[in-house]
Amino acid sequence: MAQPHIATKFQHPVAPDFSYWDSTTGALEWNGFGELNAGVGYHLGDDYFPTGSNIEIGAIANGYAIESGENAGLGFYVVVRHDLPDGTEVFSLYAHMESLSTVGEIEKGSGVEVQVDIGETLGIVGSTGTGGYHLHLEISDFGDKFSLPGSGVNYAKSYDNQYSPAFSGPDPVSYSPDGDPVLGVGIGIYDPSNFIESNNTTAKVMANYGPTGPTMAPEGKAPEGIIGKPSSALADPSFESDGLAAWTTLGSASIVEHADIDGSNNSTDVAATATDGLYFAMLTSFGAEANEIEALLGLSDGAISNRTGIAVTNGAVMATTIDLGAREDSFYFDFYFDSNDYAPYNDVAILVVDGEIYTLSDVNAVGDYGDSGWINTGLTGLSSGEHTVAIAVLNTRDTILDSAIYVDDFSFA
Repeated sequence: MAQPHIATKFQHPVAPDFSYWDSTTGALEWNGFGELNAGVGYHLGDDYFPTGSNIEIGAIANGYAIESGENAGLGFYVVVRHDLPDGTEVFSLYAHMESLSTVGEIEKGSGVEVQVDIGETLGIVGSTGTGGYHLHLEISDFGDKFSLPGSGVNYAKSYDNQYSPAFSGPDPVSYSPDGDPVLGVGIGIYDPSNFIESNNTTAKVMANYGPTGPTMAPEGKAPEGIIGKPSSALADPSFESDGLAAWTTLGSASIVEHADIDGSNNSTDVAATATDGLYFAMLTSFGAEANEIEALLGLSDGAISNRTGIAVTNGAVMATTIDLGAREDSFYFDFYFDSNDYAPYNDVAILVVDGEIYTLSDVNAVGDYGDSGWINTGLTGLSSGEHTVAIAVLNTRDTILDSAIYVDDFSFA
């Protein structure tokens, strides 16, 4: 079965510059969400004013282009649907592009869907339609209620029954830097820059839009006083006696006392040591192809790339079955992601539980040749009984400069 192309994090479509010099007034102007545009109405999106020419517009998240064409007011535009982890959807609209979107023309309601990756070029910033050179971005959960025929329909002309749900009320909640009144977010539409900043990591997306049922535990130690380490769940939770005997592995997997994968590429850090006892597990991102790892975990080809939005190539994995007791619904563990690569080669570490994929860390999160340090996390809300658990680290876009994940001290609650 094909895996959904889930939006697991969001980013700005171009550099986030929301101001421009007005040649008429000679003043710096803004045009953000909810701001009153004289003679037009309240703005239902953010306007980006990048400098330079031939500026590529990137998709703000994984998704599917569902509509694309030309409109009198918005010029060349494209609408992308983003499927969130909890099964809900949001939609992004990009307007005033230089020419037709790279996805081609897609008629509204045609059922045509073109898969796009986060950051994939949708078009070039332009000045088609009205309003001069800029990118207009909207984010909403309107779905096919985006009404694009005619000019200026994306603006609320006034606070009335037709448009009132888009704003919290008729009274300004703030004023823009150039002194214009700004209305607050209402129902069905989002302030794009705030939405993106609130969902610019997988952890934030999972916190805001995680599926019901099992969820990632917050970073920080597991609750004290209720943690046990039953042998029925995992025989050697700290890798002290049996090593990886309880785990099935593919690729480079070992038990070590200390490790520093980035070596001379990062001379500022020190070797990692165990958080409990003397030993910990180490996975290095080589030795197994991504599709071999997916097959071991019962995932379809491409599932990890689709779920994380990262083009993984090869890596290593450790997998086991845990058996939670009748009063247990959570497990926790320590991990340490040690990057030995640099952007855009966004090597990634993941947790997979019962076929669900969760991103633990990646190069973008820790920086070029960076590391996360030891972090305690886990999964809560599980049912009692058996669950398949796997941890993997994978290269992205290439098969060199391998990164690593270190794992220690499983516990259960």
